[in-house]
Amino acid sequence: MKNCGIIFGMNNSTIKNEDLGLALAKARQNAGFSQLKVADFLGADYKTISAYEKGRRRIPGVYLLRLAKELNVSLDELLGMEFPKIDGRTRKASALKILDEIENFSQEDEKVILGMVDSIKQKYSIPASI
Repeated sequence: MKNCGIIFGMNNSTIKNEDLGLALAKARQNAGFSQLKVADFLGADYKTISAYEKGRRRIPGVYLLRLAKELNVSLDELLGMEFPKIDGRTRKASALKILDEIENFSQEDEKVILGMVDSIKQKYSIPASI
């Protein structure tokens, strides 16, 4: 799988190998995994994991989802993507996409959706500030 890296674009930019490697190292350390343990579940050599983390090799796309799952992080986190903070909380890409879609709805449909959200919050006793 030589040179099987995937270029991930965000606003026409590309994630650098070094940035992806740093995000991998951080996620691996936060999960309490050694490079050897990561290498084992990927079926790779620990030297390869070291090369990924140092940005000397691009992580193959087929590994990214497995890494995110095993390290218990979102793919967004693993890719080092940052999202806007609203009220001090980072918003996930999936939530931002839904908000963008809702903004295109009619005002009447938007009220219906907000009513549904309020009903769910009441059902599960979620405070109104969320």
